[in-house]
Amino acid sequence: MSSMRATIHQIVSSLIPFDHLEEEHLNFTKQWIASGAEIFRLELPDQPPIHLVSYFILIDPQTNDLLLVDHKKAQHWLPPGGHVEFNEHPKDTVKREAQEELGIEADFLFAEPQFLTVRPTVGTCASHVDVSLWYVLKGNANTSLNYDTAEFQQIRWFKPLEIPFEHADPHLKRFINKVCKKLTTLNSYDVSATQYAINTESLHPQKDAQKFLTLLPSKRAKLLDIGCGPGRDAKIFLEHGMDVVGIDFSAKMIEIAQKNVPQGIFQVMDIESLVFSPEAFEGAWANCALLHLPKKNMPVVLKNIWTILKPGGCLYISLKQDDKHELSIPDLRYDGLEKFWSFYQENEIHTLLNESGFEVIEMDVSHPATNYHTHALIKIFAIKQEEKK
Repeated sequence: MSSMRATIHQIVSSLIPFDHLEEEHLNFTKQWIASGAEIFRLELPDQPPIHLVSYFILIDPQTNDLLLVDHKKAQHWLPPGGHVEFNEHPKDTVKREAQEELGIEADFLFAEPQFLTVRPTVGTCASHVDVSLWYVLKGNANTSLNYDTAEFQQIRWFKPLEIPFEHADPHLKRFINKVCKKLTTLNSYDVSATQYAINTESLHPQKDAQKFLTLLPSKRAKLLDIGCGPGRDAKIFLEHGMDVVGIDFSAKMIEIAQKNVPQGIFQVMDIESLVFSPEAFEGAWANCALLHLPKKNMPVVLKNIWTILKPGGCLYISLKQDDKHELSIPDLRYDGLEKFWSFYQENEIHTLLNESGFEVIEMDVSHPATNYHTHALIKIFAIKQEEKK
C-alpha cells in the first residue's frame, strides 16, 4: 500500500462511527482503499466513478452557527470542499479549497475528520460516488467572506435548527448530531482554559501517579498523557525522567501546556482520533479525560489505547461515579459553561476494560476531597494483555 493510501486508510480507520450507516460507510471505504482501486479523481468530471472528497464545515464556536454554500451544480446547501487531488493529503485539500472557495486560511477545530459519508452526487453534476471526509474549521459568523461566485449561488450562516435539510446534503443532520456535544464541551474548555489551569494546579493525584510509575515496564518509559489540559501531570512525569507526549482537543489548553512545560511535547488531538503507531507507548495516563466521551464510543477508544500501548504497558483511568448514564449539564465551577459527561459504575468500566484486552489490577473509589471535586472518582490501573490468538 502506497504511503498516502496507507495514511488515508489510517485516517478512515481512526474514525468512530456515529451509527450503523456510518459504520457501513467506513467498512466500505476501508475495503475500497485496501483493494488497490484508484481513490483519487484523475480525469474531469467523474473518473474514476468513485473517488475521495474533503468537506469542511465552518462552525462559530461561540454560537454553533454553521456555514453552508448554495452549490450551483449540486443544487443543494452543502459544506464547502472539493476532490482530493492525486496523492494529496485530505487535510491539504481542505486548506487549498478554503483558500480557493472562501479566501480563508483553514483554522481546524479538530485536527482529524469527524465524519465520513459515501453517496452518489445530486443535481447537474456528472453522476459518480463521493467518499467524503468531513473536517471542522473554526469560523466567525460576523466575518464577511469572499466566496467563489462561479461555483456557489450564495453562502450563508445557519443556526442548526434553521437549516433547510430537505435541500441540503442528506447526511448533514447526522453530522450535526455527531459533533454538537463535542463542540459544546470543547468550547467550554477553550473559554475556561486559563481559569481551569489555576483551579487544578494543586490537584495532581500524587499517590496515583506514584503507583502508575511503579507499574511501567521501564524506568524511562514513553507515556501518552490523554487529555493533558494545561500540562500539570506531564510536567511531573517529565521530572521523573519519563518521555511524555500530551494531547488535548482544546488548542487553548495545549497553548498553556506548551508555556507551562516548554520541554514537553504537546499536540492538539481528539481522544476519539488517536493517530499514533501501534505499540508506540509504554504507558497511557487518562486522568478525568475519558468522561466526556459518549459511552457507546468507549469500547473503540479503549481498543485504540490498547493498540498504541506495548505489551505489558500500563493504563490509568479516572472517571466520575454516578447512577446517571450521560448528559449535558452546566459546570457551575465555570460560570455554567455546558459540558457533556458520562458517568460509570465499577463493574461497568471493569467489563469494558477486560473486553478491550486489559487486565484490571487495581480499582478504587475516592470520595470528593475538595470543593472542586463534584463526584466520587473511580480510579483504575490496568495492564495491556497480549491479544488472544
